[in-house]
Amino acid sequence: MLRSRSLRCAVSGSAKLPEQLPDWAVEKRTYLSLALDRWALKVQRLATKLISVSDRMIGVQPKEELYRIPRLLKVNGKRPTVMDNCFIAPSAIVTGDVHVGRKNYIGYNAIIRAEEGESIHLGESCNVQEKAIVTGCTTVGKWTTIEPMAIVESADIASCAFVGASAIVMKGSSIESGAMLCAASVLQAGATIPSGEMWAGNPAQKVADLTEKEKDSIIKAAKHSVLLAIEHHDSWELTWEEIEDQRDARELFARYAESNRELRIKAMYIKEPPRPNRKNMGRRTPKELVDGSENAPPLAESIHQGY
Repeated sequence: MLRSRSLRCAVSGSAKLPEQLPDWAVEKRTYLSLALDRWALKVQRLATKLISVSDRMIGVQPKEELYRIPRLLKVNGKRPTVMDNCFIAPSAIVTGDVHVGRKNYIGYNAIIRAEEGESIHLGESCNVQEKAIVTGCTTVGKWTTIEPMAIVESADIASCAFVGASAIVMKGSSIESGAMLCAASVLQAGATIPSGEMWAGNPAQKVADLTEKEKDSIIKAAKHSVLLAIEHHDSWELTWEEIEDQRDARELFARYAESNRELRIKAMYIKEPPRPNRKNMGRRTPKELVDGSENAPPLAESIHQGY
């Protein structure tokens, strides 16, 4: 009791940790671990020499080195945040203070870059397609499509909007909900596209009002990209063994379909009915059966069942 009380008093007081750990607390390397480390270094050097010799013998002379660039890059102490069910292509890059919402599709070679003091927010189910660039303080609403090679700089894009391919949205401009900027158009700085309008040209100007069908097509395009994101995400997660299993399953189904062909009689496909009344044809050739025989099939049919 006295010992435990004194121990509690010592712990509760201002006890300082020792600057150096005692010998019994330091993990010591054994002779076996040191020998394994030395042996691993020797094997590594030997493997490097063997690879270089084999390259010279084969004639392989690589002209460039392969670098792995991370898709999510921390810049100025800010790292991108990505929600679930998103697909970010391996060649795309997202840097800085960027928030990527759920079910987003960021295509191949797309760039989403936020520098110091900037932030980018991508809403739910929006897609930034191939080679598109989004920079500055940009907000993109949900169900919004930014087509390939478009450039968006410090703009405000509302939900259910559409930015065409190779279009440029300049600094300080905005696109309201349900609006469309056509391909290869330039939206000047500070301009605003009202809801339900279609703008085109350089500089972009109003050309028409969107119909209900065109508004629905904007949402359908975004939904298609969401399904595309899920499909690409699942495809990248497959292992080599799973891909081989899928290939074997397709081949097995093809063999099954080949052995169970169907005849098109009328407006639908049905399996050929059995013919129990037909007698054994013996070993006659098809020509003999067609020329004359009591069991000769009609000329419109084939001897071999199928197509």
